[in-house]
Formats: sequence, C-alpha cells, structure tokens
Amino acid sequence: MPDISDTLKSITQTYEQIKVALDSKIASKGYVVIKENYHPESFGNRYVIWSNTKDSIRLIWDGKDGWFYLQTLETLPSDWMDDWKDVIYIPYDPREHGQSYVHDMQVKILNGIN
Repeated sequence: MPDISDTLKSITQTYEQIKVALDSKIASKGYVVIKENYHPESFGNRYVIWSNTKDSIRLIWDGKDGWFYLQTLETLPSDWMDDWKDVIYIPYDPREHGQSYVHDMQVKILNGIN
C-alpha cells in the first residue's frame, strides 16, 4: 500500500489535472468558475463549479468515499446543495499513481461533457 502522503499528493494532482482539462474544454461554451471549495478537515473533500447562462457543471472529489464525480445542474443560480445530477462517477484506486491512470480518469470525465 502506498504512503498516505503519496496518495494525498496524487489525489490533489489528479483533481487539478481534471479541473484544468475540464476548464479548457468548457470555456468555449461560456463556462467560468463561479465557486471552488476545499475542506481539508473533511476527508479532503473539494469541488469546483462552472456556470454559463444556461446551466452549471460541478467536479467533486469525495474523500470519504474515494470517488470523483462530475455533475450537472440545469437551474440557475446554482448552489452546492441543489439537486445536482450525476453525469459520471469514478472511484480512485489509491494503489495507482501513474500518469496513464490519471489520464484515463481524465478522459472518462471529459467524455461525460458534450
């Protein structure tokens, strides 16, 4: 089993890489980041919300369950407590730290956005 600090570093890097890739993909559709939050005291949970004039997209790292979620919301304004719909969710395997693993996760999440 990998060291916990290596795992946390890998999760953070994975989240940041997915976030940058999503931002790049959806910026041309008018999406901008409207909120980002990080809760280190709560299993390292974090999320970022993008919105345009029609809807919102949210990327979540759920540290308690060990999953990445991509969700959409079709009502505005958006709040983190609204009725978000899961587009895709992917478990994170703490034994994996390779760039190909991160890339595969990124591709799966990006494919969830049209």
